[in-house]
Amino acid sequence: MGLLKKIFLFQITVLGLLFIPDAQAQVTIGNADEPIMGSLLDLKKNVDNENNVTADKGLGLSRVMLTNKSELYPMFDSLNLPVDYADQKNTHKGLTVWNVNEMFGKGVGTYVWNGTDWVNAHPALHDNFDYTETTVRKRKINRAERDPYLYLPNCYMVHPSAENKSCTFTFPVRKAYAIWENYKTPPLSQPFPNKKIVSGRCKAKLIWQDRLGLVDRVEISSDSVDYDATITVLFNEFPTSGNASIALTIDGIVHWTWHLWYTPYRPNAIPEPNKGYYGEYSHYDAGGSVFYYNNGTPGGDYIFMDRNLGANATSTNIDESLGFLYQWGRKDPFPSSIQRIYDMSGNIIYTRSKNYPPMDGYFNIASLPSTSDGEFNLLNTIYYPLNFYFNRSDYATWYTNRKRLNPSQDTNFDLWNESGRKGPFDPCPQGWRVPVMTNRRPWFNQNASFTSNYNDNFKIADIGGDLITSQNQRYLGAFSFENVPDYNIGSYPVGRYIEATGDEVRGTSLYWCIDPYQLSIYDTSYLTYIPGFELDLNKGSVYLSTRYHPMSTGASIRCVKDTNE
Repeated sequence: MGLLKKIFLFQITVLGLLFIPDAQAQVTIGNADEPIMGSLLDLKKNVDNENNVTADKGLGLSRVMLTNKSELYPMFDSLNLPVDYADQKNTHKGLTVWNVNEMFGKGVGTYVWNGTDWVNAHPALHDNFDYTETTVRKRKINRAERDPYLYLPNCYMVHPSAENKSCTFTFPVRKAYAIWENYKTPPLSQPFPNKKIVSGRCKAKLIWQDRLGLVDRVEISSDSVDYDATITVLFNEFPTSGNASIALTIDGIVHWTWHLWYTPYRPNAIPEPNKGYYGEYSHYDAGGSVFYYNNGTPGGDYIFMDRNLGANATSTNIDESLGFLYQWGRKDPFPSSIQRIYDMSGNIIYTRSKNYPPMDGYFNIASLPSTSDGEFNLLNTIYYPLNFYFNRSDYATWYTNRKRLNPSQDTNFDLWNESGRKGPFDPCPQGWRVPVMTNRRPWFNQNASFTSNYNDNFKIADIGGDLITSQNQRYLGAFSFENVPDYNIGSYPVGRYIEATGDEVRGTSLYWCIDPYQLSIYDTSYLTYIPGFELDLNKGSVYLSTRYHPMSTGASIRCVKDTNE
């Protein structure tokens, strides 16, 4: 049946319904049978059979991206609400949709508007779990099955409006409650922090932004402790890219922070090439590219983003390409000294060196408290997301203030990686993760030589040659692998990183990876050292082997596709 004919028949049907007397206002669609007595609208394709079956097809609910538990979005424009919006919320009671947002409420499923909130019509299975340790051990339920919200992302990629207008982004706070109530601190498996979130006044707060005027305001849907609450961030029309750290505070104390990466880059929109993982990449309407690489072993395939985590561009503007630095195992990004971050009022958040006590409102290079350890330090990283922690007695790790005396108690390699799966503290967006060594081999082959292809704004030299003169004495540049056979992994900027001592190293970049075999194949004296690869402008060199660095080091991250999702 043609489209015009369908429209005509629909119009005739509607006109006919308008003239049915009130006594005959009940309608059957699908055949000429009378509707059942209690139904205004009865959908049936066939006459009832002995099993009361009337059709072989169902009612297709509208599929909607819900974002706010207590608002009728996207039915109404949040930036242009009608004056009677409060009445409209009451009038829309019973509105039913199929939600496609996995991060909303209890996930994908049927939701009904009850006048004040969206209610899941089919409670999630995890609500029926018995969380007691005895039951968990008996059934061998892992942590993910007990509380899947532990694995909600710590970083969200937010895409600017296609019309270059201001836009909003809403995300759930459920992960914060999951961490506080159900996270265990390996290897002792103690509850973290052995207590639940207590009642108090909840707020959403901007910790920092790296572009002036990036964030207009931050709101939370409920000011009381509420598992289903959401945070909404309004981004201004300009700038069109940037980063922000958003916190959930309870009685003024930070209980979790999320990194919002505001970028037109859409790596999830780039399909895999027909040629497999080697060689070419393609540009799509995705604001960038991805790169495909295999380290020479079965299962050693990687899909790389084309930029550092948090980078605003991949252009010749090296400041825009650097992204942020991360201490191994922590979720929160840190700026280098050439990057500026601002508070909500537009004031610069300055760095306070390790020689001075940390203060609120600063990016602090801070030593661990002398009596702290494991769980206490992990808790501090949540309370103080702008504190870069190092250990004066043993610079190897921020996780404990002691030297490596007891590996079974003083380490936690589950923060970014749990037996091969992405860990709860991984800083990459949904569907992406920090690279993992495959088959006990580096994620890059070793002992390779390269020629660097710099952009016009940077010095051109061979890697492995003489000292590369810095640009304006800032030690900035980039190593490009785009034309290197078998190493088509993109362009990697080189700026600086923060050593485990809290001192910044210029002219060298370090990129983290995860080593799931750490506990079994390395000497205990190096248990807090993690593999990474270095790019050194000062020496004109690249190390693609597994050179080890302390967990306290602040290094860059290039996320790879999470093949376990």
